Amino acid sequence: MAMSLIFLVTVTFSGLVNPLPSVILTIICLVFVIIYWRSGTIVSANSNSVQLQLPPLWRKTIQFEEIRSIAVEPIKPLEREWGNRGSLKRGGEIFIDAGQSTSCLAFYLINRKVIRIGVSSLKRGQEIANVLESHREKSSTVVN
Repeated sequence: MAMSLIFLVTVTFSGLVNPLPSVILTIICLVFVIIYWRSGTIVSANSNSVQLQLPPLWRKTIQFEEIRSIAVEPIKPLEREWGNRGSLKRGGEIFIDAGQSTSCLAFYLINRKVIRIGVSSLKRGQEIANVLESHREKSSTVVN
């Protein structure tokens, strides 16, 4: 990000680009980066679904009927080289993280896909999993 800002300032003052669009683009980029770094991963639930988010980049809603099971698993953290944070998609699996997580919530879906979302600790992951399981039980009770 710092290199991008240095580049924009350099080309603006050298007269290669118009300063106004450069300033607007820089402000938009800074707002985007601040939202991304401050928000982290978000897991929320309502009466019939769970929402997984990495604002402002990624959002997924999963109906409780689509979830086969929820587990808390230890993971190897993403390397932070080159600012690598975000998603890794491979063979029907999605991994979302917003930092150096050492554990994740794994959502095993009926269609054999797996979505893993990084959480701060195994304890926190288990707390979230317990709440989601209680929502799932209430959801299935209402449907049946």
